[in-house]
Amino acid sequence: MRASQNARDGAWEWMSGIRRDRLTPCLVSLVSIMEREDISKRCYDALMGPRTDAAFKRIALWAALVGFALHLLIWALVQGDLVVAPAGIESLLGSPLLALYTPFSILLVYEVYQFARVRF
Repeated sequence: MRASQNARDGAWEWMSGIRRDRLTPCLVSLVSIMEREDISKRCYDALMGPRTDAAFKRIALWAALVGFALHLLIWALVQGDLVVAPAGIESLLGSPLLALYTPFSILLVYEVYQFARVRF
């Protein structure tokens, strides 16, 4: 697989300097396919590459920790009668154990991302 990648890269370097109006139709379509593959590879690397994965992992972990802390803080403020819970979310602030749902929900999003990343 590595040899075919090097051959394709070498062919692309060779063809990138040629004007399209001087190519035969077959070579024009070959250049178009190579450009499309290059664009799709760059898009994949931008959305699911190793740098994006590391950044998304870091963001998900910090969001889970901050979400848990905020959920506990809001619960404490509501229990101390310092803040009135808006209508409809009183059930989410009934127990400090319910704050555990917050980080797990955030980490679930990260797990779905990992599943998509490995799958495709």
